[in-house]
Amino acid sequence: MDPALRDQIIGALRIIVPTLLGIAVTAGWLTEGAASEDAKQILAVAAALVTIGSVLWSIHWHRQASQVARVADMPQVKEIVVSDKKLADASPANVISDADKQDMVGAVTD
Repeated sequence: MDPALRDQIIGALRIIVPTLLGIAVTAGWLTEGAASEDAKQILAVAAALVTIGSVLWSIHWHRQASQVARVADMPQVKEIVVSDKKLADASPANVISDADKQDMVGAVTD
């Protein structure tokens, strides 16, 4: 699956799931009296997991290395030049640092 599409689907689910739970509670479909203790526990755990999962997903995908890797994986992107050598070394092969780029240019002109 295309990484950009996967990110869009997961992002939409992060919004839709809590919204649907809120609608269900507001509409009275999930009331305290109507739900068994097991159902209440399952809903409480599910709500907590959705919240924690959303936070962790957001932290992971908004790191600089993750953003560079996502762009580098796009078929339209041939090369990315970054100023941080550590970031370039931790990224896909089409991500290079300024220093590496200058070394390649110097090798070609020599």
